[in-house]
Formats: sequence, C-alpha cells, structure tokens
Amino acid sequence: MKTICITAITVALLLSSSFAQSGISLEEVIGSWENIPDEYLCTGTQVIFTFRLTNETGSSITGMTNGFQIYSPDGATWTNATGAWLIPCMDWFDLTCGVYDDGASGSGTDIVGFYGSRLFSDGFPDGYDSVVFLLAVGPIADGEAGGTLCIDSSWYPPGGTWAWSAGGSFIPGWGGPYCYQIEIIPCGDPDGDGVYCGCDNCDGTYNPNQDDSDYNGIGDACQGYCCEIRGDIDHSGSTQIDIADLVFTVDFMFTSGPPPICGGEMDVNASGAFDISDLVYLVDYMFTGGPPPVPC
Repeated sequence: MKTICITAITVALLLSSSFAQSGISLEEVIGSWENIPDEYLCTGTQVIFTFRLTNETGSSITGMTNGFQIYSPDGATWTNATGAWLIPCMDWFDLTCGVYDDGASGSGTDIVGFYGSRLFSDGFPDGYDSVVFLLAVGPIADGEAGGTLCIDSSWYPPGGTWAWSAGGSFIPGWGGPYCYQIEIIPCGDPDGDGVYCGCDNCDGTYNPNQDDSDYNGIGDACQGYCCEIRGDIDHSGSTQIDIADLVFTVDFMFTSGPPPICGGEMDVNASGAFDISDLVYLVDYMFTGGPPPVPC
C-alpha cells in the first residue's frame, strides 16, 4: 500500500499591528517527512501541529478565545481533529480554561478552540514566549492524493472571537494560513504496516493504526502503551497509588522526564489517551476524595 504525504505550499502572512511580536505562530510539525526544501505531512499516521504564544503587549494576557479551523479547499478529508494544551492552563487561567472541539469530524471545516480567563491568577505575563497549543489531525486516507489541507485562525463557540484581553481587547498576530498539498513520497515500509519509513511513528514495529495517545510523535507500540495496574505510573508494581506516581507524571508531562513503561497506567481515567485530564483526575483522587483510577 502506498503512503501519501502533504507538502507545504504557503508562506506566513506579515503582521502589521503595533503588537507585531505578539501572537500565535506554528512552531513544529510532528509526524512529517522532510525532503529539503519541502516538508511532507504523512497519511496513515496522526499529524501534530504545535503553536507558540508570544506576548510582547506590555500587559498580561488575562483572557483568550483563540480558535483554529482545519479545512480543505478541494474537498480532502481526514479522520478527526483534536486539540490539547501543552501546559497546565489552570496555572495561568484559574477561572476557566480548556479546549473546544465539538463537531470536529474530519470533513468540511473542523473548528478547534482554546479559551481561558483568570480570577486571581496573573494570566500570561508580558514577555511570555512558549509553545502552548497542539492540534492533532488525521490520519488522511491514501485516496486523498492531489488534495490540500489548510490550518487558519477562526472564531469558535462559545466566545465567537479570535482575541486576547491584555490591557484591553485586541486581535493577536497570526502566522497562517498554512496549507499543504497531498503528495506521494518514495520510501520503504520495512515493518509492513502500510506506513512508509519516513512517516511511521514507530518505525520497525508493525502498528498500522499509528496510535499516539500522548501526541508526542512516538507511537504507543514503541512507548509501551500497556496496562497492568492503572495509576501505577512509575511501574513499581504496587497497587497503592502514591506521591511517586504523581511526581513521575508531572516530570514526564512538563519537564522532559522519562515516558512511562506502560503508557496505559498513566491513562487513569481510561479515556484512551494520557493528558492533562489524567493529572487532574489523579490529584482529585489523591487529595480531594475523587474516584480511583479505572481498572485495566
């Protein structure tokens, strides 16, 4: 089976406002195959886009409603589109923060939004510059060869705007739209899973579904996504969930700590992925009487 990929064809828009250094820009594409000067985004695997937030407004960002639209001008489709914060957003927006991706079906235009507002916290301070958002798109079927996929800014419910609150309300800069054309790349498939070696997120291991539950570009099949005792995140073999498991989770998610030996043990809420919701679930269980981890 041939694997099809997407080559970038669009340059970023120039920013013209007084906040030209403040905005959101594409940082990295995970799950791509590079053939200088082009970059190809692969079908058959999940393509992950990360986005940087830069604040040089002179004020803290105390609220935001920033959405992204994933669309194809020529009718290409994909399986789904999801979003995730790459930081613990409640540290910056203590009133509310989260992701809106209802109705992201992989056809037409999918809208994924990120929102937050503060009550007592400071928000993102002036000078803040970090990668904070993630979009995961696809996989895209092989039959979409010749089509195009684009990512652009968008309004989205419930806020209905693309805006920041920072000493007032304004529209932050944006580096898109980013559009990619679907192409076929020449590369072998040594593990026989239908995904070419330059695109396979677990090269050398048969994993046709290309599952990547933590969106880090490494397939679960290469990262030990097993489950023996859910909540035993440091894989000590103990049925007692303790502070060591919590520390292991925080180190992995936020400080480049080692991945779990069995990824499913970090999926304490049994959602099929391990993310910030699992950390919140674990903290609730350990300190506020929340429900225990779901059995494997």
